[in-house]
Amino acid sequence: MAELTLHQTIFALVTSLLAFLFVLELVRRRRLREEYSWLWLLTAGFMVVMVAWYKLLLVITRVVGAVTPLNTLLLCAVLFLFAIAVHYSVIISRLTTQVKNLAQETASATADVTDRIARIQSDARGAVSAIGEIQEIIGQINEIQANISAAVQQQTTIASRIGGSVADAAASSGTISTGISGMAVAAGRTARGADDARQAAHELANLSGELNELVGGFRH
Repeated sequence: MAELTLHQTIFALVTSLLAFLFVLELVRRRRLREEYSWLWLLTAGFMVVMVAWYKLLLVITRVVGAVTPLNTLLLCAVLFLFAIAVHYSVIISRLTTQVKNLAQETASATADVTDRIARIQSDARGAVSAIGEIQEIIGQINEIQANISAAVQQQTTIASRIGGSVADAAASSGTISTGISGMAVAAGRTARGADDARQAAHELANLSGELNELVGGFRH
């Protein structure tokens, strides 16, 4: 079984170390997540071990029946690449399922949001209608208040007129009372004049009787 030359050994070791360091750098820069980097690190580390421990590589070469140790390294690399491909296929399948579930949830949330927007628009139209009704009621209230103010003003005017009429009636009552008092005084004076007239008539009657007696005396 042919052994690796020094040039092949150095090339394989440098390549494995560079791959290992490259994966570590990607993880450090957060361009590769840690849960996805362990398989790459395992592959690069296995290649370094196989190159450094050449006897272990020979044993594995005899076990797998490879022609040369280099073929064994290539076989190991292919197996690790297959494992990586299967690993990422599982991850992609899981992510596909998650994306599908998220798409369904997004569609449901979109329908829910659309329904809520429709309800909000309906409530907004109802609010606008209610505001219109409130404005109409406020207009009616203003009209009623205007009518009440007009009625109060009319009542105030009527009350003023009634007050004037009462004052006029009071003044007329005073005038009537004064007239009645004058009439009473005049009636008293008339009554006194009548008494004087009766007395004068009585005196005239007496004088008439005396004259009659005197005339009768002349005749005899």
